[in-house]
Amino acid sequence: MVNKWWRSFTLIGMLVGVMLMSGCGNDEKVGVVDFERIARESGQAQQITQEIMTKQAEIATRLQQAQATSSPEEFAVTEQAAKRELQVFQMAKQQQFQALITSQSQLIAKEKKLGIIMHKNAVHYQGVDVTEELLAKLKANDNTNKKQNQEAQPASAEKSEQK
Repeated sequence: MVNKWWRSFTLIGMLVGVMLMSGCGNDEKVGVVDFERIARESGQAQQITQEIMTKQAEIATRLQQAQATSSPEEFAVTEQAAKRELQVFQMAKQQQFQALITSQSQLIAKEKKLGIIMHKNAVHYQGVDVTEELLAKLKANDNTNKKQNQEAQPASAEKSEQK
């Protein structure tokens, strides 16, 4: 009960702080982004989700093999290590995606002269919705990365053929 009260108090404090920092009462515009939509529609988020699912399957296969060949004590240790490995992998992928979102959001904020970009649900008044622009920048970034990877693959194939 007390923990719930502290969480509520902290959330209210954070919201008040964000409002103060976003310049309540001045002329700066606030941009808003629907991050749930970004997660659903961006290619990078889908790719990261696929990579996480692949890693989970890989770890599950390793755990099945370890369970068949290990004692219960050894398996427990292996299982804990596998859980940590998956958590580290997931956190790294989330940080990678967050860094991409942050960099693209900063570009949009500069282009549109926005003081801050926030989660759509955190703004209680109408802000400038930049979700479409962010999706477009993510798509352009994804296409650039795919093009670079395609160009790099033939070059590496030519090098291996020359050897």
